[in-house]
Amino acid sequence: MNEPEYATPWTQEVNEPDAWYDKFVKYFIPLGVTRNLLSAYIEYIKDTSPDKAILMAARRPMSAPNEWTEAAGEWSWRKRALAYDADQVKDLASVLQQARQEVQEATLEAVRTLRAALKNPKTAVPAAKEILDRGGLPAVTVHSIKIIPFTADDLAAARDELEQWMTDRPLLTSRNSPDSSG
Repeated sequence: MNEPEYATPWTQEVNEPDAWYDKFVKYFIPLGVTRNLLSAYIEYIKDTSPDKAILMAARRPMSAPNEWTEAAGEWSWRKRALAYDADQVKDLASVLQQARQEVQEATLEAVRTLRAALKNPKTAVPAAKEILDRGGLPAVTVHSIKIIPFTADDLAAARDELEQWMTDRPLLTSRNSPDSSG
């Protein structure tokens, strides 16, 4: 096989038989950090000879066949698989860094949106609560006072009730106090 320009340690090596490279790629590499030759061999048997896999499960082999051990050694499967793992970690780190950057950008945009919402009386309170929630702070710090939210209808009804109460019980003011000269 001709070695490509972009060869990595886990790509097929010069003179590596296709059959062994396929086993390396299909059964050894996917096992990840828990990989071992016996597990790869068992996966191979499950895939290619299900009946043999059932018999093999009953007698539980202690190691992979010698030909697998020899091929894995000759073609440096462990070293190549570790190089593959390292590359995957590097790729994952790159993906995570990109995700962090996107979250930071989205957070900045959210902050701008919430700050703009603070200027609108209709959205100021929810925006303030959202800002506090995102910052991990309590929306209200009150000691021994229960705060009950009111709607505009509740406030109008309270205003009407207060006006009625003031009508029923006139307060002393400068206009109706006994000392006023008016």
